[in-house]
Amino acid sequence: MWDNSAEARRKSAATYRDKTYRANRLVILRRANGRCEECGKRARLEVDHIVPVSAGGGHDLANLQALCRADHARKTGEQHGWR
Repeated sequence: MWDNSAEARRKSAATYRDKTYRANRLVILRRANGRCEECGKRARLEVDHIVPVSAGGGHDLANLQALCRADHARKTGEQHGWR
């Protein structure tokens, strides 16, 4: 399950307030043009770190992708062994 400790929340907040992440997030969403980069369907998109920050991934464009909620949840579940 998700780590909801104070430390985990602090790290998460710091990640998503990062200037590089915020700038690159907009580039990724524009690049996707409203389509999930995994399945191609039109959907509300979430920006995903291909290699999670917790595993050493960065906020560079090559490590970000726009995914629909279902694909993002599936990928996260697989990474954490939930599925």
